[in-house]
Amino acid sequence: MKLGLARRWTRQRVQRVLAITAIVSTAFIAGGLGADHGTFATWGDTRSLSDVTLTAAIADVAVSGFTDQTATYTAGALSFTSRVVVENTGSTQLQQFTAKPTVVAGNSALWGAVATTFTAEQGGGTAGWDTWLQGLVLDAGQSAAYDATLTLPSGELQQFDGASVTVSVTVTARASTSAGTASKWTASDATSTFTQTVDAPDSTPTPTPTPTPTPTTPVGPNVNLTITQAGDHQLMLTWANPVTALLTPGSPYKIYVNGIELPQNGISTYNTTYSLPSSVIPTALWPPVGQTAALTITIVPDVTGWLTGPIAQGTVWVRPDAATDALLFATNPN
Repeated sequence: MKLGLARRWTRQRVQRVLAITAIVSTAFIAGGLGADHGTFATWGDTRSLSDVTLTAAIADVAVSGFTDQTATYTAGALSFTSRVVVENTGSTQLQQFTAKPTVVAGNSALWGAVATTFTAEQGGGTAGWDTWLQGLVLDAGQSAAYDATLTLPSGELQQFDGASVTVSVTVTARASTSAGTASKWTASDATSTFTQTVDAPDSTPTPTPTPTPTPTTPVGPNVNLTITQAGDHQLMLTWANPVTALLTPGSPYKIYVNGIELPQNGISTYNTTYSLPSSVIPTALWPPVGQTAALTITIVPDVTGWLTGPIAQGTVWVRPDAATDALLFATNPN
């Protein structure tokens, strides 16, 4: 009777322990069966936990926009701006961002002369390479955009004429394990590589117009110079030979525009017709684009002796319609 009660009491106690803990348990209950026998009884039971899946956070960052800085510095383009976007493409918060440009090819001195500033599109001032990502924190999927402006000082243009440099930018960040704490896990993107070159203008000085030759001795009657339109960008010049006794047959002529000699193109007493395209008129004589300027055309025999003055003069008008082309007019278009 006592043994039966002891067994029932022990089972109930074990069941209560298992119900409370819900983990693997083993209960060992000792019950005296009598002073003479010294015998013990043991019971055990187990319960399995549900499977638990632990997923590691992914630290990843992507940078775009630096490749748009592949450009050429010229006298008219000394600065370039591109939109740079830094994006958290991982699954955990990123902070402690840093950016490092590295010259991978070309003239490192050129890169040293280039000034770089970053301006956050969402407000904030400008900063340089060391501080433009300072304080940036991005949750998974978030991004931040900046205007990156690279400038070569005008005084460095001639010095680096023909030089080029290739730069790779590495952006690194640390993954956050808790608020305000960054772990040793890092993410980086080093695919933003770009090349910059320098093309300085020709240092050859622009020819200075020389005075239009003037006759020192009267030369018979000056001949008429006829100017006709031959298209938007071309004129035709024709004239008659002066007193033939003063020129050897086949003698060449020279043509000047505001005192600057133009290509002869085979004109002589045998050919007194000259095609005048706008491309042969020195750009130093052009007015600003869209404006009109009058130019003086002068015909001079290319001979020695006393017949050295002009035999004819006329006026043409030029109006640039682009930086590399201009319209010509036989009469004043204004």
